[in-house]
Amino acid sequence: MMRQDVTRTWGWPVAIAVVSLAGLVVGLVGEGIWDWLAAICLGLPVALSVWLGVLRRK
Repeated sequence: MMRQDVTRTWGWPVAIAVVSLAGLVVGLVGEGIWDWLAAICLGLPVALSVWLGVLRRK
């Protein structure tokens, strides 16, 4: 029961943090196609925040 509560509370924030960190690292060390991957990884949390914050309230 406790594990389910922790996963439910911290699952999405940890996933967003991992995707953001991957985007930052890939953006710093990659070239070419890796820059596109970094942009997608860094744009995903923004799009998710907009979807959850603005569009979901309607």
